[in-house]
Amino acid sequence: MFSRYGQLPAAPSVLDEVIVNDAAFSLGQGGPYAATSFRESALGLDHLFAHFPPLYPLTESFSVRLLGPSAYSLRLTTTLMSIAASFILLFLSYKLFRKGVLSLQAALFLSALYCTCGPLMMLERMARMESMISVFVLLALSFLLKAYFIQAPGSNALWIMLAGLATGLAMATHPEAITAVIFLTILTLFCPGRIVPKLAAGVLVGLIPLLVCLLTFRSQSLAAYRQFHAILTLYTPKDETLFQVLAKLIHAHSLFLVVWHYVVESIAILSLVIVFAYIFHRHELAAGSILRRLATAFAVAGAVEFLLMAVLLGANRTRHQFLFGPLLVAAIFLLFGARPVKTLWTVGLCAVIAVQLAVVTLYLYRGGERPSRMPPDRFAPVVQMVPPSASVLAMDELWLAFQQAHRPFTLRSAAFDGRLDWNKLPDPLSHFNVVITSEERLATDPWTRKNIAKGWLQTAYVAGDEKVLIFTRPGVILEPAAH
Repeated sequence: MFSRYGQLPAAPSVLDEVIVNDAAFSLGQGGPYAATSFRESALGLDHLFAHFPPLYPLTESFSVRLLGPSAYSLRLTTTLMSIAASFILLFLSYKLFRKGVLSLQAALFLSALYCTCGPLMMLERMARMESMISVFVLLALSFLLKAYFIQAPGSNALWIMLAGLATGLAMATHPEAITAVIFLTILTLFCPGRIVPKLAAGVLVGLIPLLVCLLTFRSQSLAAYRQFHAILTLYTPKDETLFQVLAKLIHAHSLFLVVWHYVVESIAILSLVIVFAYIFHRHELAAGSILRRLATAFAVAGAVEFLLMAVLLGANRTRHQFLFGPLLVAAIFLLFGARPVKTLWTVGLCAVIAVQLAVVTLYLYRGGERPSRMPPDRFAPVVQMVPPSASVLAMDELWLAFQQAHRPFTLRSAAFDGRLDWNKLPDPLSHFNVVITSEERLATDPWTRKNIAKGWLQTAYVAGDEKVLIFTRPGVILEPAAH
């Protein structure tokens, strides 16, 4: 997880990392809990950040305080959470083995398949909140499985409520955890025990994110809700269904797209495997037993998850990625349980693990010249060229370079910047005397092309494998570039 950590996948940052983490960087450097890089944001992000629930940015602000603004502090939280999720799943595998639910072989394969999942590893090196959701979802699953195997009636209430608490924390991390809420709710309904603890767990699922937001925003809670609602309704794209995603698979031409499709397909395949494994193996579980009840719960949850992807919620990777662990637990349980793993299955699973390790190796070490073409500090000279007094509008790739230089700037973002107000002016870029973008970005950005068409001077700078274009108004003098 930490190999070449400051360089990959696309250090210093990619777009989602900027949106998710700008407020964390502001808070970690002693500023307000606001996305201050989105200056004059039409949604007020630069005064208050409610794009996402606050649990992940609040946590990440501690790593910024510890390490300062860097590629390492940017990704430390999500990586540690990914490692923590792996430890939770390892512990869960061990407990299921000790309970006689899984054979030693099945428990080892469960652990190895999760901990060597290359695409999951790649995605969880990005500074996003899915790995934190995975921690809470796997904790909730562990608590529920503990509740399933407590024999005395009513004595599992605490574990059911702890599962509700962990699920609520997942929702306080990102609303896309709703798929996990549905999955875990089904397991809770099938769990032995009284209805009152289950209802209390459901209350906790809704109450925890509300309390986290109220404690964070306090008197600004209503404004935070309005901002969150506006982003959710106006700027959140509608996701494609599973079948639409699969139809585009043949056009996947980059490693990122392959990773995206692999995760989506893995979740869908695991959901179907759970359903079919239940059909073929349920007769091996005694009717009325706890294992039969658990198998039924997993099968229903798997079927619902597939329907969500195929019809209702769409097949967005970020909405399902954190279910890989729970679905893998269910699939291994239903396929093998405490039975010995047959030779053919052993060979096949070992081959999958070997392929996953090969994918990770390829990802980390492909193209020996990549570090020299994309060094983490490649944009620092561009920032140094710009006079400190300049008013700068910049593309998101330069976000971390400006943060590290402690230089004010405005982030160019079609959805969240202030262009709705800027467009009311005769010169929409009148706020700025420096605009920085890349040659590739400019080709797909008609708004910027139109507004810098006249009266701006252009300077080009090659940063890594990108050609950065610096547009200045007459009178702005750039410093010589430091190579």
